Amino acid sequence: MNDDIKTLLQYSKELEVLYVEDDIELQKRVGKIFGRFFKKVDTAQNGQEGLDVYQDAIKNDKVYDLVLTDINMPIKNGLEMSENILKNSPQQRIIIISAHNEAEYLHRAIDLGISGFLTKPIDNTQLFRQLFPVCSAVSTKKSYDKYVQQIEEQNKILKEQTQNKKLEKLQ
Repeated sequence: MNDDIKTLLQYSKELEVLYVEDDIELQKRVGKIFGRFFKKVDTAQNGQEGLDVYQDAIKNDKVYDLVLTDINMPIKNGLEMSENILKNSPQQRIIIISAHNEAEYLHRAIDLGISGFLTKPIDNTQLFRQLFPVCSAVSTKKSYDKYVQQIEEQNKILKEQTQNKKLEKLQ
């Protein structure tokens, strides 16, 4: 298990997270835990505020690697917020956190394409089981994207060098 935690920390240390929770005390406690795992954790106190923070981030070319949200919140609940996020960003990873373990919530979350579902109180093992595959997938995709970008840059340099050599020959 310790090796798995080290691996999770390796995956998660570069990830940016949006955590939406209306219970301020819980937000602070869980936020501290998330702060140990993730590079950056932004917070919001309800679904509408969370959606606003998310949309502002996109406008500024920032992407959240993971959104964690409670379901029952004032103004806009976590499922409504998630639905709005996924309409515009279907690849977004979202984990729902709820005090309710009713099948209705779980079915709706699955239908939306949610990445994971946690029940409150959050158990460390349950949290680890949800975070590990999501963080692993996001980290792998980031590594892949970085690798592709490096190859594209190398190809561009090679193309320029080839064109320069052709020009030299013509001269």
